[in-house]
Amino acid sequence: MVPFLVGEVIGILSGILAANLYIFSAVLLYACKIPLIVVALAILHSGKEKLLTFPWFALCYRWIIHQLDKLHNSTLYIQTIHRISKIREHVTSRSGKMRVRIVRYYEILQKKIIKKN
Repeated sequence: MVPFLVGEVIGILSGILAANLYIFSAVLLYACKIPLIVVALAILHSGKEKLLTFPWFALCYRWIIHQLDKLHNSTLYIQTIHRISKIREHVTSRSGKMRVRIVRYYEILQKKIIKKN
């Protein structure tokens, strides 16, 4: 539980720093949170069966899993995932207008840089 708690405190502090426009410090502090959460998830994954023997943990775990299932089955979530995949497909496709524009702008920038040199 300690890595989770420390990670959450760090997340709150980085949010406060970001709200006060100390963006670099907030990002740096938040980056420190990532290894803690990885350790906490590793502990959770390896000791999940033992942790589920505690009634309060099992109840919280099942509630979170239920909420995630509800979210993943909601119409809004499915539509959002579908739309994101369509946008990603459009951007990465060879015939997409976005890719053609990006290549065109890149070529224009290259010509300008070459002319300056």
